Amino acid sequence: MRTCYILSLLASVSAAPAFVFHSSIKDQVYKSSGFDSRSLLESIPPPEDGKKNVIFVLERTDDGAEALSILASAKKLQKIETLPYEAHPHVSKIDSVTNIIRQVDILSGRKGSASSTPLSSLSDALYAKNEGSKVRKSTYVVKVSQESAGDIDSVVNSVLSRSDVSSVLLTAIRSFSEAKAERLQKLDRKPKANRARRLDQAAADDAYNGFDGSRYYVSMTLNILAVFSFSSFLLCLPLLVSGAWAELLVRRFLLISLLLLDGRHRSK
Repeated sequence: MRTCYILSLLASVSAAPAFVFHSSIKDQVYKSSGFDSRSLLESIPPPEDGKKNVIFVLERTDDGAEALSILASAKKLQKIETLPYEAHPHVSKIDSVTNIIRQVDILSGRKGSASSTPLSSLSDALYAKNEGSKVRKSTYVVKVSQESAGDIDSVVNSVLSRSDVSSVLLTAIRSFSEAKAERLQKLDRKPKANRARRLDQAAADDAYNGFDGSRYYVSMTLNILAVFSFSSFLLCLPLLVSGAWAELLVRRFLLISLLLLDGRHRSK
C-alpha cells in the first residue's frame, strides 16, 4: 500500500518529515527531494480570503528524537493515512516554532502575520476577528507537546474539516542527532577555509616579495593584544613608579608568566 510505504520512509530518515494538506492536493503525493524549512513554507499556498493556515509542530521526545516519524512507525496516524496530502520525508532546519513564525512573516512580507497559539486555544484563535490588531493574522503555529502528540491524528482531521482553514502543515522539531550532525559539518568546513586562506596569502607573498619559508602568520587575537599591551605597561612601569615597588611588580609578572607557560606545556 502506497501510504504505508511512505510512512515507513518517513520513519527511517534523520531529518523531520512533513505532511501538507490543501484543497488543491487531490492525491497522496510523495516528494523525494530534500527540503529545508524555508523551501517547505514557500511551497504552501497563502491562505484564501477569510481563511487561515495552521502549522502543527511536534516537540522532541524525551530522548531527543524527532516525534512525527515515531508516530508514523507506530501506526498512530491512521486518519491522516486516508487523506490526500503532500509528503516530504526529509525537511532540514526545523529548529523551533519561533524560527517558523519568523520565516512565515518574511515570506508574507508582513511582520506579525503569523503567531503561536497553544493547542487548547486554537479554536478560539481561528474564530478571532483580529479586531484590535493592525496586521491580519494569516497563519497560526501550534507547538504540540509530547502529552498531546498521541491526539494529533484526530486534531489534524478535525481542523481540516473547518471551513475557515485553508492549508495545514504537520511537521516536527528535528532531532538532536540532526542538529549535532549539522554543527559537526560546519566545524569540518572551518579548518579547510582557514587553510585555503593561508595558502592564498602565501601565494600572494610569493608572487610579490619572493618566497620566504621562515615566515608565517599569526592572527592578532584579543589575548595576544592584551599580553602585548600589558607587557608594554610593565616596561614603562619603572618610569612611573620608582624604587622597590616597581621591581616587585616586575618580578611578580615574570613569575606568573613562567607558571602559565609551564602549565600549558604540561597540559600538552
